[in-house]
Formats: sequence, C-alpha cells, structure tokens
Amino acid sequence: MKKTLIIISIIVALLIGGFLLFGRFSQRQMNALLANLETESVQRGTLSSTVGATGTVRANQSAYLIWKISGQVEQVLANVGDTVNAGDSLANLADTSLPSYIILAQADLVNTQNQLDTLLNSSLQQAEALKAVEEAEQALDDALNPGVAQAQAQAAIATAQADLDTAETQLAILKNPVSQAAIDQAYANMLLAENKLNKTLDSIEKIERDRTKLGTTPMPAEMRREFMKGLNKALEGLNFSRTQDQLAYDRANNKYEGLLEPPDPQDVALAEAAVFAAQAQLDDANLQYNRIKDGASPADIAVLEAQLADAQREYARVQNGAPQEDVTILETQIAATQATLQQTKILAPFAGTITLAQSQPGDLVSAGTLAFRLDDLSSMLVDLNVSEIDIPLVQPGQQVIATFDAILAKEYHGQVVSVAPVGDTVNGITSFTVTVELSDADAEVRSGMTSAVSIITSAVDDVLMVPNRAIRLLDGERVVYVLRDSVNGTPEGRLPSGGGSAHLNSIVPISVTLGASSDLYSEVLSGDLSVGDKVILNPPSDGLTGSSSGQGLLGMHP
Repeated sequence: MKKTLIIISIIVALLIGGFLLFGRFSQRQMNALLANLETESVQRGTLSSTVGATGTVRANQSAYLIWKISGQVEQVLANVGDTVNAGDSLANLADTSLPSYIILAQADLVNTQNQLDTLLNSSLQQAEALKAVEEAEQALDDALNPGVAQAQAQAAIATAQADLDTAETQLAILKNPVSQAAIDQAYANMLLAENKLNKTLDSIEKIERDRTKLGTTPMPAEMRREFMKGLNKALEGLNFSRTQDQLAYDRANNKYEGLLEPPDPQDVALAEAAVFAAQAQLDDANLQYNRIKDGASPADIAVLEAQLADAQREYARVQNGAPQEDVTILETQIAATQATLQQTKILAPFAGTITLAQSQPGDLVSAGTLAFRLDDLSSMLVDLNVSEIDIPLVQPGQQVIATFDAILAKEYHGQVVSVAPVGDTVNGITSFTVTVELSDADAEVRSGMTSAVSIITSAVDDVLMVPNRAIRLLDGERVVYVLRDSVNGTPEGRLPSGGGSAHLNSIVPISVTLGASSDLYSEVLSGDLSVGDKVILNPPSDGLTGSSSGQGLLGMHP
C-alpha cells in the first residue's frame, strides 16, 4: 500500500512537471507566433468602390500654330511662358516679303469697304434704280405710241445726212485744187477786213487825241464832263468794234494763207474719218427708223415690258435702303479678304500659355512652318483607357484620386467629365476613353505626365470595415481572426464562472456577414466585431482549430 502511494506520488509529480514544462514550451511557441502576426484595427469610416486606370495628362486646349504663307518674320511678340488672350498677335511677317496677292488683297479690302460705306450711307443706288424705271417706262411708252419716236427718227436721219454732206464738202475742199478766183476773192476779203480794222484803229486814235485836247481847252467844268462822257462812250464802242474787226481780219487772213498752202495729210485723214463717222451715224438713223416705222413688234413689246418689270422690282428692293443681301455679300467679301490678310500674322485662337516658340525675327518661313504651341493650362485633364468590364460603373461627375510616379507622396483630386460612347478595340481588347478633370492641379502637374487614377464609383459612409486581407473561409463561412485577451483559456467576454486570470494569447475566429467592398476593405454588416478589435492579416494556415463560435485557439497558460 505504501509502495503504491509512492508510485502514485511519483506519477503525479511527473505529470505536474510535464504539464508545467509543456505550458512553458507552448507559451514560447505562442509568443513566437504572435511576434510574426500582422494586425490591423477594425475601424469605422467611408468605404469606396473604385475603378483604376492610367492615362496621360493634357491641357484643356492645345494648338500648334503654323504660318499660312511664305515671308520673312518681322516681329515676335510672345515668348515661352507668356500668357496671351484670344486674338492676340503673336508674330507677323514683313510687308516687303509678302506675296503679291496679299498686297492686292489690301487694296481690295479698301475698295470693298468703300462700296459697303456707299451702300449704307448713299442714296445713289435708289436714284439709279428710279432712273432705270423711268427710262424703261419711256421706252415702253415710245413703243406703244410710235408717232413721236418715228418723227424723232426722221429728224435724226436729216441731221445725220446734213452732217455727212458737210463732212464730204470739207473733204472735197481739202482734196480738190483751189481756183485762182477763190484765192483772189480770199485776198480781197482779207484787204477789206484789214481796211475796216485800220479805220477803226484810226478812229480810236483820233478820240484819244480829242480826250487829251479836251483836258487843256478852257471851258466850264460841266461842259468838259459832258464832252468827256461822250468821248468815253464813243471810245467804248470803238474798242468793241476793234475786237470784232480783229477777229474778222484774222479769219480772212488765215483763209487766204490756207488757200495758198497745200492740204495737210493729217487734215485729209481727219476729214475722211469724219465722213466715215457721219455715214455710220446716217446708217444707224436709217436702221432705227426702219425698225420703228411700222410700230414695235409683239416681241419688242414683251421685252420692254419685262425690262420695266425688272427695273420696278429692283427699285422696290432698294427704295427703303440698302438690301440686306447686298450688305451681306459685301460683308462676306470683307471677311474673306480680312482672313486672307490675317495670314500675315499668327493670332492666338484661345487664351492660354505659350509652351513652344519656334519663330525668330528675320526667319524665312513658308506655309506649314511651325511658329508656336499654345496650351490652355487653366484646366488639366487626364484621358484614361477603361476596360469594357468596368465602363458600366463609370459616369460623369464621379470623384477621382490621381497620383503620379513623378510626384512623390501627393494625391490630386478631380472628377469625371466625359465618358466615350464608343470604344476602341486593339488586339481584341476593347476600352473606352474616360476624361478626368483635376480640380487641384498645381505647377508640378505637367502636360504629358502619366497618372494613375482611381475613379470612385460608389461610397458608403460610417460603416464598420475590415481589411480584405484578413477575411478567410472557415467551414463554409467568412471569418476574420481576431487577437483577443483570454481568461484561463476562455476569450474575454466568455469567462467561466468563478473568474480567472487574463492573458493576451487567444486568436479567435469571428463569423462575419459582408456588404460593400473595395480593393482594400469590406463592410461588416454583422458579426461580433467592434471598433478597435485587432484582426489578423496573416493568420497561420496550420495550428488553428475550432469553430467560428468564438472559441479561442492556441490559448495556452503557464
């Protein structure tokens, strides 16, 4: 009996020692396990679902500005970095180097502008239209009442015949020799004109002497004035006669001398031309008379009526001022000419910043030569290629977060501004262009940079979240492993009756029901989790046994 008690005591001592030894070994094993675990606290916050894509930054607007014509650059008015407004002149060509059609366009612009000013400010167009109506009415009236026109045509024939006779007579005089009798008669006429002129000159001289003598002859003053008045009146008449007599003498003398000289060939040619013109005028007069002598034909009446209707329509069109269609035509011509002239300079098509300047004063350029690049940097955009799988989730207005490899530790924000309705297929993969506008871009963000963009397609506020890395599948249920305090091997919150001592050695699987999720986190709809619970991100794949009921695993105590 005593021996049996000793054996039992030894066995009990061995069991107690083994238990204590195993406990210390298990604790060391647990400590080593806990040291390698990664944990993260359960938190409450906003859960966002995102679609990720990469793209290239570009300015809101960009344009390469090129020269439209050849020439030599005279002025460069903008440099890289300058901010310009729409319509600002950036550079221009020297006038002396411009093509001829540009120079002619400058004159065309002045002429067309003058035409427009005249059209808008002058009544000439209305007056001419009214005159055309009156002339058309008169022509129609003459055709309907030919008597007056026939008489006028006959008078025109008579006048033309008289002109022809005169021209033929003059030509005959020039071509035929002058008779001696005509020469003698011309000489006699010259002598008579000369004698008459001399008599008039003698009379003038006599009155001049009488006036001088009257001034020295004693007589009453009143009588002297009367005599002087008579002499002055006589002298006035003689001076008029002297002028007439001088002209008569000159004509007679010229005629006499002309008869003595042979005819000038040029005079003969002019006389022959006069005969030809007079004959043509007579033929036209006869033709006109023959056309109207029997009255106007129905066709002539129809033409005259149509001409009158056209004239009346034109007057109705212009009588209240310049017709808008005429103004529009001239304004269009002016705009076209101005566009041609603007080819001599580079104009900013929109407000922006000069990001490239190629032209320098003195450069010889041709059509197509690059001058500037202009970018509207007021808004920075990112064009993304989103796969056809994700594109149904993307809509304009969704918020985005953008990062750049070239800009460290910095996030930018913005929103989706457009989603392409049609996709592009390359190598069998279809993607859609999504354009994002950055709202807080700074000077570090430059056109051409590559950006990684996350589009927030949905967001749930104030939810309990666990990392996706912590979620595992246990017995067909989704669980997370939580590191919790334990009391005598029982997780805190499930203490056995009688109490015990607490240890931080329990890994507890907690069954959870999940809701929305993102790339990193999932929403916890139900489960024994609270804010601050530490979930294990890398639970060991072996040594974890038990169920999702909350029973602690690997809970060892010394």
